[in-house]
Amino acid sequence: MNRREFLKWSVFSLVGALIVSSLGKRMAWPELPPQKKTVPPKSPPRMSVVTGGTPQQRVEAAIAALGGISRFIRPGSRVVVKPNIAWSRTPQEAANTDPEVVAAVVGLCRQAGARRVVVLDHTCSNYLMSYRQSGIEAAAKQAGAEVLPADQIKYYRQVNIPEAKILRSPMILNEVLDCDVLINLPVVKVHGSTMVTLSMKNLMGVVWDRGMMHSTDLHQTIVDLSLAVKPKLILLDATRILTSNGPTGPGNVQTLNQLVAATDPVAADAYGAKILGFAPEKISHILIAHQMGLGEIDLQALRVKNVKLA
Repeated sequence: MNRREFLKWSVFSLVGALIVSSLGKRMAWPELPPQKKTVPPKSPPRMSVVTGGTPQQRVEAAIAALGGISRFIRPGSRVVVKPNIAWSRTPQEAANTDPEVVAAVVGLCRQAGARRVVVLDHTCSNYLMSYRQSGIEAAAKQAGAEVLPADQIKYYRQVNIPEAKILRSPMILNEVLDCDVLINLPVVKVHGSTMVTLSMKNLMGVVWDRGMMHSTDLHQTIVDLSLAVKPKLILLDATRILTSNGPTGPGNVQTLNQLVAATDPVAADAYGAKILGFAPEKISHILIAHQMGLGEIDLQALRVKNVKLA
């Protein structure tokens, strides 16, 4: 390139730069509006405690506090509601789950679009007498549930629990194994062997051979069972609590009109133990379940919503 061409290209470059600079000032990019900071939605509490009101109101309020029934029940779901119906006792004797609470839970499941709702328990007394005298059979049927027996081995099948210490291959109810949603609905009461019977202990009613559990290490086998059977929702019925001569009664009964809803079985049972006046860490199966990673025993580590109804 000679001197003349060099000067020519230099002038062109200078003019081009001036044009681009001028256009840039006229066509400045518009400023973007400030971005709004999005706050992530607060997760629902892991436990709710409702006191007062009717059984229906307690059930509705407790589940609403956890995010509503639609959090647990999808339209078309097959649901099993597992109350404690173990004994031929009246509701006033507090050995079984309150029938009005069972009916309220069944009704909510139906409202949420459940295709099928089953209520059952492997009772300790004659199942027909327990179902009828407890009032649960009639209440559950009226609310739209099927009430099925669990007194024959044909209703069960064997499952393996690899992580179990003792209960490695129990026979468990087919209805529980095949359902989409299991709701565990025990009554709060004392127990002669385990001090308390709450949500994890209530799962013994889905096993065929409970005698084996009693004859080995009852606390460990309760935890072993909880490794395999995991309810999506736990409701502790403390309408009336049995504080002596449990689990059969009759004994001392206190009326609390309270319901505890939780998604964590260890936390639910820790709270239930406190209702009965026990330190949770003193109940072996609650402590073992916590140590095996099944839930939180320290209630202060949870978000708990307390609701008082008139």
